Order: sequence, then structure tokens, then C-alpha cells
Amino acid sequence: MDASPGHLTTARTEAVVRGLSLTPVDAASDDIGTTGLVGNATTDITQCCDSTIVTFRVMSLDALHPFAKAGLMARDSLDANAAHVILDVRPGGDVEFMARQCTGCATTFLSTAHVGFPALFRITRHGNTYEAFVLSNGPVQSLGAVVVPMTQPIAGYAITSHDTTRIATAVFDMPSVP
Repeated sequence: MDASPGHLTTARTEAVVRGLSLTPVDAASDDIGTTGLVGNATTDITQCCDSTIVTFRVMSLDALHPFAKAGLMARDSLDANAAHVILDVRPGGDVEFMARQCTGCATTFLSTAHVGFPALFRITRHGNTYEAFVLSNGPVQSLGAVVVPMTQPIAGYAITSHDTTRIATAVFDMPSVP
């Protein structure tokens, strides 16, 4: 899922996904909102795993803008103003846990951490409660939890370049972490 949070309309994004089971396997790349340049995703399914993604790793993020990001997003729909939760990492290693708690509401910054690459994350969902964890620096660190009502959450990998003249590229994979 390519996601532009509405900041730029001409930036293009690309994601490479390795070792993940996507639901459905032939899932397409989606641009959310008015993105200008069209992004794309390339999948490389190298192992079989549970279709519910709870732990993921951002191996790299190639982007120059300090607010570019790559991570996991769950959305209530593909509408640009849909309720959502996102856990992402920016080029400098800053992690953001953010949520839009209702359709049309503002996205709220919830918490942060700092990691290096690869950035190892976990999101758990219990009903409408989403909790984010960072696994990269020593012990597991909770970034907190948020309630975001969604009828049928759509989970996907999100990337944005935040730069109207450049493409951001990210590589994601699923680690063998329990």
C-alpha cells in the first residue's frame, strides 16, 4: 500500500516486500488520496507464514526528506480521510506511532522511540485496540495503545517520500521472531 498522508502530490514511492504472506497474495499497490506520482510495490514471497502480520521489519528506507517514512498501517478503508493506525520509521531512525481515531479526524501523534535500521516492530490488535512495540534496541518497548474503531481494518505497508521531486524506496521483511 503506497500512502501519501496528503503532504505531497508529486512524490513517488516504492516498496520491496520480502518473506511476507500477503492477504490476498496478489494484493495490489494502492495510492491513498491524491498522490501525484504513482508509487508501486514489488512482492517477493519466499516463505509461508500466517496471514496476520504482527511483527515486521523495515530493513531500509532510502529517502532524503527527514519526514519520509516507511511502516505498517491499518486503515478502515482506502479513502484518504479514513480512520487509521500507523507505526513507521523515518530516515534518521525516529519511530512514530500515530492514529486517526475517526474518519475525517486529524492524525494524532501518540509516541516515539529511536532505532537504527533494520527497525523491528510489532503491532497487536485486540478488537479496536492497537498496541505498538519496538523490538530493535534491547528489551521490547511498548509505545502505547490506542482505540481506533474500524469495521474491517485493511493492513498494509505504507511509505511516503515527503519530497515532490524524489522517490522513496523501502525494503520490508518478516523476521523469525516469536
